[in-house]
Amino acid sequence: MLKIQKTIVNKNGERLVFDDITEFNSSKPFYLTQSGELLGILNSDGIEIVKPSYDSITMTKYGFFIVGKDNLYGLINPSGQICIRASYDYISNCCINGMVEIKKGEKIGFANINTFFIIEPIYDSATSFEKGFSKVDIEGKYGLINKLGVECIPLSYDYISDCCINEMFEIKKGEKIGFANINTFFIIEPIYDSATSFDEKGVSKVKIEGKYGFINKLGVQFIPLIYDWIYEPYNGVARTKLNNKYGCISYGEFEIFKPEYDEVSDLDDNVVFARKGNLYYCSSKDRKRIFILDTNQGIIHTGIGFTKIPYEWCEEYIQFDCGISVIKQDGKFRCVDANQHPLVTFYND
Repeated sequence: MLKIQKTIVNKNGERLVFDDITEFNSSKPFYLTQSGELLGILNSDGIEIVKPSYDSITMTKYGFFIVGKDNLYGLINPSGQICIRASYDYISNCCINGMVEIKKGEKIGFANINTFFIIEPIYDSATSFEKGFSKVDIEGKYGLINKLGVECIPLSYDYISDCCINEMFEIKKGEKIGFANINTFFIIEPIYDSATSFDEKGVSKVKIEGKYGFINKLGVQFIPLIYDWIYEPYNGVARTKLNNKYGCISYGEFEIFKPEYDEVSDLDDNVVFARKGNLYYCSSKDRKRIFILDTNQGIIHTGIGFTKIPYEWCEEYIQFDCGISVIKQDGKFRCVDANQHPLVTFYND
């Protein structure tokens, strides 16, 4: 039987003969060559960048070539350089952030298509690299590796969150929660029963055995875990509850009122109010006491030292330098601003 071969003369004047030549379907023309059962590659100038030596060749979405030999696969770049030798059971057709997934059996690893660095397939599962890190596990223990395969967070946790919020990953051992910092790799060990994600101020509300407090990104409990509940912050102030008494804290900073009041307001116009029996207290956010009002005696204590000012309650009002007024209307005392708008709404849960 007559055998027909194809001959080309490339840009360098070389005469090349193959059993077959076909064009890859790509924006940059490359040609698949065949000699016998083996395959190779020509570039657009007809230069042979890969001699016919592979059983299969597939062009990837990222412009490299997956080559197969004896059911093992490797990777070749558009210049014909071997990035990964044909020694793996699987190479991904997709490249995410410069990293290609590879496998041996069911074990997962990665190859860097820029540096050709190989993270050998030893992991049972692995996420794609995001922000330079992949979440991996071996026998159910999770950690984080970087593009050099270094364990930035050791594989000793039962859970690591898929997403990083304000630089912090959530980690778990059993049901206990902790955090890992993606920039410093500092670990807040999982000791908490519950924990919110770190906010933009670098604060997380945490709980141990029913008591709440705040920690920072170093794990420091700057608001101790002593409260039965901490409410959502409003205008930078969070109300607290302990033994059915209320207080408040400047969110992420310090305590304004200890939890010993019957009612505490949210922050409004940079002041917060608290009631204990017939006494009403007003404080600024930075803990500077503005006044104390005694509704039985008609006495207001104001300023540093709380000077007593006797007052007979009527439709009149007393105004302070801070622009806040206390008035009596219909037998009720109200704190208002300069436009007579109420400043405070009290809560008792």
